[in-house]
This record gives sequence, structure tokens and C-alpha cells, in this order.
Amino acid sequence: MTASTAHPDFAAADQEHRWARSLTELGTFLREAAWKAKGSWVWRILPQGACVAMRVNPPSADRTTNLRKELRLSRRGIKKPDPALWMAEVKTFLGYLDCATWVGGVEVELVREPDAETYQVSTSFLEPAAFGAKPEFCARCGKQPAEKGPYKEALCNQCATELGTAEAAAHKAAR
Repeated sequence: MTASTAHPDFAAADQEHRWARSLTELGTFLREAAWKAKGSWVWRILPQGACVAMRVNPPSADRTTNLRKELRLSRRGIKKPDPALWMAEVKTFLGYLDCATWVGGVEVELVREPDAETYQVSTSFLEPAAFGAKPEFCARCGKQPAEKGPYKEALCNQCATELGTAEAAAHKAAR
């Protein structure tokens, strides 16, 4: 698909937010970028016009969504919305993005676009996590955390080493 035959949303997006590679690679990219974005949405538009966005949920008062990634899939310019057809497309995305076990997405958000006869559809999902479970990802980079560590938050070996080195240098400089 060339830029001239791409969906108008893809053509209008800046180069940074366009995604023309595989959905599997997109899933990997979004997971890593969401951790680095610290609660902000990271998103990409696909040539066919779908928008795929992910973020790490900021801390909530009830602690039920802390450090769980949220995935939002959306598409604009739908003339005749069909929730069943949209959910079939969503299931395809979830499989390729390796998010098939994520929870939510029962409701399809359908919004009529201003000054248009078209609609926007979107659906959100949360990464599954048991309440109080050990984090499955490093709090700094999103990789697999070390089994044990001296830090309050879960860190991978590389991040723990970097943090320890920085602390040692600061302690040495303070003397």
C-alpha cells in the first residue's frame, strides 16, 4: 500500500506515528515504549486507518490498575458501524499483538464524528494481573525483573546494576 492509497488518517499522521511494519513488531514496540512513556499514551496509525495505542496505567486510588498496560484500538470514518464486525477485527489485532488474554473490550465505544455522517469505534483492554501479584515487568524498562533485589520496585538486572552504580557514585561523591 502506497502513501497515496493509504487511509486518510495514515496519510495525515506525521512520520513518527505511522506504522507500516508487522503487527507483531508493533506489539513489542508498544510494550517497551509504554514503559518509557510513564503513563502517557504511545500510539501508531496503520495504513488501513486503525489506531493502536498503549500506556501503563498511572497509579489509581484502589490500586487495581497500577502498572497494568492498557490497550486501545480505534478506527475513524466508519459509515455504517457494525459492532460485531469491529469486534472480529479487534480479535485479529489482539492475536497479532500478543494481547489475546487481556481483559475488557466488552463494550464498543461508538461516537458520531462532528459535522460528518461517520462514526468512530474504539475498544479498550487491560493487561491481566492478580491484585497484589509480583510485577511481571521491570518498573524502569519493562523487561523481565530479577527474582530478588534490594529495591522497593521490581527491576531487571541491568536497571538494578545501573541504579546501584549511580547510588555508589553519589555516595562516593558525598564523602
